[in-house]
Amino acid sequence: MLSSGLALLAALVVSSSAQVEGPDKRTRFASVESRAPASKLALRDPAQVVKGELERALDGIDWRKEGITAPFEVLAVLSEAESSATRDRAHARCTLRITVREPSGALLASVSGSVRGEDRPDARVSLEREVLHAAAEKTSSSLPEAIRAARGIKTRR
Repeated sequence: MLSSGLALLAALVVSSSAQVEGPDKRTRFASVESRAPASKLALRDPAQVVKGELERALDGIDWRKEGITAPFEVLAVLSEAESSATRDRAHARCTLRITVREPSGALLASVSGSVRGEDRPDARVSLEREVLHAAAEKTSSSLPEAIRAARGIKTRR
């Protein structure tokens, strides 16, 4: 019983720290927020969806291979997002902006990505999730180059 309790405690500690930092400890989320009016989306908490999608996208980048070994902080803002559904189609669009800074607070880079999508009229919520996923993937994929350029790191080829 004690060993299963300790294992559960260890799992909780590991999962809570993974929500703050990526596995390689380079990425720390300083903030993730949504400035999109809640009335324009069917999702209740788009910032949490964005954070989860960004964590997965950033964890998928091989930072060492990209030549980035020093840590950095991420501030993400869902600056625009809206969706609607008509009788024929559901439409969604969003713009995600990511600012990266040194742990000292000095600005390193800023990138943004916009995505649009459409689907069946009854798929509005899933379409919103897919659009947020695509925006996180698109925007985070340009971070390595932006960070290398800001830090003066030569591209490895």
